[in-house]
Amino acid sequence: MIKSRSLYIPLILIVVAFSFTSCFDLKPVELKEVKNVSIKSIEDKELKLEVELVISNPNSRTFKVRDADLSVSIGEVLLGKLSEVEAFTIAAHSVKSYDILLTVDLDDLKKNAKSLSKSLFKGGNTIHIKGYIKASSFPIYKKIEIDEKTKLSLLKSLFG
Repeated sequence: MIKSRSLYIPLILIVVAFSFTSCFDLKPVELKEVKNVSIKSIEDKELKLEVELVISNPNSRTFKVRDADLSVSIGEVLLGKLSEVEAFTIAAHSVKSYDILLTVDLDDLKKNAKSLSKSLFKGGNTIHIKGYIKASSFPIYKKIEIDEKTKLSLLKSLFG
């Protein structure tokens, strides 16, 4: 009799665990568009870019973003990588814009100055943002892939 009861406990735990996982049927959190890339400042040896991402979250759960790995380039010139992001929350049932700040080391750009200057003075430039951001809502973790190209006039963003 004791053996039969001890068999029910693992079975009950499996059923309970399975029923909880069905509550986590989530729709994908996804990047809808890169809405804007603008130059916030140029000081010392740093260029600060603000990247506005439109993210869709069709779920009833909010997600907290604490990790990112993004690279930003103009044409073939890598502007920089973003591996740390200031934490922000993606609201539930929303399609909203979120700003991410990217700091570029200007010393790294010196070797590509000629290519970059051509891109800066063109009327329309293609900014390529590639990588991912990680969002979590305990115990769920989502990796949102980003591979977007957008046109931007850097001179307009610099001089308003």
